[in-house]
Amino acid sequence: MKQYISYLLFALAGMLFAWYLYVNHKKWIGTVIVRAVLSIVVIYLINTVALNFGIVTLVGVNIVSIGVTAFLGVPGLLLLYGASLFF
Repeated sequence: MKQYISYLLFALAGMLFAWYLYVNHKKWIGTVIVRAVLSIVVIYLINTVALNFGIVTLVGVNIVSIGVTAFLGVPGLLLLYGASLFF
């Protein structure tokens, strides 16, 4: 029962934080959403072109790569592909 209460409190805190961001930072949220969508498209295009040239250094489209690229922009994208070269 305690676990459900902690999950409920965590969900409530998340909803309150999302509401706060929506009320006070509408422009910022829109910018992050647009950058996230663009990052999905760019990662997909780079992966497609890389496969056509026989390069197997790929970055997956997942929540971490989308978040890094959405918040850091082009340097984040370069960071992801640079890290994929070494790991």
